[in-house]
Amino acid sequence: MNWEKDFSRELEVPLEERVRLLHGPYKAPAVGIGDELECAIRGLLTVVRWSEGKISWPLGRTKELYRSTPSFILCGDLIRAVREESNTAIRYWWGVSTPTVTNWRQALRVERWNKGSKRLFGDWMGVKIPPEKKAIAVALAHSPENIAKVVESRRRNGNFANQKFWTPEREALLGTMNDVQTAKVVGCSVEVVIAQRRRLGITAFQPNRVWERDRDDWAQFSPQKLKEIRLEAGLTQRKLAKISGLHQAQLSRYEQATYLQMKIENLQLLAQALNCEIETLLDEKADTTGEVND
Repeated sequence: MNWEKDFSRELEVPLEERVRLLHGPYKAPAVGIGDELECAIRGLLTVVRWSEGKISWPLGRTKELYRSTPSFILCGDLIRAVREESNTAIRYWWGVSTPTVTNWRQALRVERWNKGSKRLFGDWMGVKIPPEKKAIAVALAHSPENIAKVVESRRRNGNFANQKFWTPEREALLGTMNDVQTAKVVGCSVEVVIAQRRRLGITAFQPNRVWERDRDDWAQFSPQKLKEIRLEAGLTQRKLAKISGLHQAQLSRYEQATYLQMKIENLQLLAQALNCEIETLLDEKADTTGEVND
């Protein structure tokens, strides 16, 4: 790759300043092909060849993966460079990509603004963003067209800086109609309605249905109580599903208030798995016939 051509696409900072090493020189370890080196990420690697960057560095792979592509051995002065130098400088001198350097930094727990990055951005930010360009950007950000876009985006997402979107009147509509209709009435996206309904523990709207099965086999439960008791018991949905014999997806729908009612048989299984009484899981607003009181 032609690194000079690649870096020339960046803004007006001179190349020699963007790639200047602050804490060099950096020397590669004195090893040969077939020697072993300890990599800070991949463990013990066998050197198979050398890189072709401006600072040549050993590349290696494990014996188990002898046909895999060799990778840089993160050791020695390269570790010191990753800790001290900017991402741009390491890319240039070692001939690696930005994601590679980012992965190295994360593995070594290097802060984003290390000494090299602070020097580069601190000294040259004024060159990268000249005052006249900054003034134009600020003017565009405060233009009526851009402000209208921001207001519209906040309206869709139910996020207003100066007022509470979910007023008691709007919250009272949740669960009284389907989520798509509620979103149209209150003026936000369907995702915002679903999130708020679940946050308040309100059951999803379902039209009255003629049940073909005996109503005595069904009962109205409380999704919020089910979730609270499960969490108090220290159980995940997967663990509870395994103990109760129900499917994990079914438990997820119960807790998300997708269903209004549950079979008595399933309630017994859940109560037994959670070591509680069935009455604890029932909705207090429901009567014994399974219909909700007004």
